[in-house]
Amino acid sequence: MFKKTVGVAIIACCGALGCGGSLSDEPERVLVSGSVTYAGQPVADGEVRFVPTKGTEAPSCSAVISGGVFKAEFKGGVPVGVHRVEIRAYRPREGAGSEEVPGMAQGETVKDQYLPAKYNSKSELELTVESVSGPITKDFALEE
Repeated sequence: MFKKTVGVAIIACCGALGCGGSLSDEPERVLVSGSVTYAGQPVADGEVRFVPTKGTEAPSCSAVISGGVFKAEFKGGVPVGVHRVEIRAYRPREGAGSEEVPGMAQGETVKDQYLPAKYNSKSELELTVESVSGPITKDFALEE
């Protein structure tokens, strides 16, 4: 009986104190979606990453690009604030059919990131996410 009472008391305490942080500790977020093209063609496989800058105190987040579109919706979307946008696009490596790479599952295709650094590691792309009542659509038309 004592163990059961202690367990109930611990659960009640955690609920009252907000173990692990409360929802009010989370930054406000906005759903961001859109399209990504490179040289006029949809990016078939890739990632868009939103990295907070300019005093924005929030975690970075990312979204998968599939068939030229993305939707950043994890935990409610991209935190409100200013973000550097990094975009990576992947395609299968030519002649990689029999290549073995440490850490890759057998049968997995080796992929290369093919966008210029100006869109990822040296990106100057920026997005300001403001508190709004609805989702944001942002399209990225990248040129060579």
